[in-house]
Amino acid sequence: MRSKLRLILGAAVLILIICAILFFQQSEAAGRKTDDRVILKTKESTFTESEIRTRMEMYCRKYSFTIEKLYDEPEFWNQMVKDIVYEYACAEISRALSAQNGLENLNDDELKQVQEHYDALLSDIEKIGEDQNSYLKRLGFSEETLWTFSENQVYSAKLMEYWAQDLEVSNEPSMASYEKLLNYTKRMWDEINQRVDSGEYSIDESPLLQKVSNKGGL
Repeated sequence: MRSKLRLILGAAVLILIICAILFFQQSEAAGRKTDDRVILKTKESTFTESEIRTRMEMYCRKYSFTIEKLYDEPEFWNQMVKDIVYEYACAEISRALSAQNGLENLNDDELKQVQEHYDALLSDIEKIGEDQNSYLKRLGFSEETLWTFSENQVYSAKLMEYWAQDLEVSNEPSMASYEKLLNYTKRMWDEINQRVDSGEYSIDESPLLQKVSNKGGL
């Protein structure tokens, strides 16, 4: 009888221990999820604070300076945050708008460009000495979603040219490219803001942005 009671008590203690371990694991995971705040949520993707910061870190390491050094320059830091969020948001929109305007089919040359974008990011990861698969996850990508993102970058270029058809641009090539880019950027921000206003997209850069002090003159 006593041995049976010991077995029952032992089993109960074991169950309690297992439950406690599971509880703490879930609590830690929930804490990590809560702490890693969402910066950008689109129709298809979500990018968190740590994922945006990892992209910033990769850029810094690629050009041989530290993210701490970047942080010491609040204006540049904030601009990089905004540039990355813009890049991720407009890439997805470009794909949707390209389809609406009959630009969804990619020819052989454009597929080569997709491959180049895809390989370039993987090469950047390799150059900074990181494992491609694990670092991709830190960036918020899988191999499949990176390929989609690479396609979207090509769609962005196609859409920029499409939107430039009605523009009167300079005869000087570099100025013409600038005017096309400016037109694309303005129109794309309108598209992003429409989606934010409608609730389809959510952008909150505040967890990453620094306060910039206005240094007054005389």
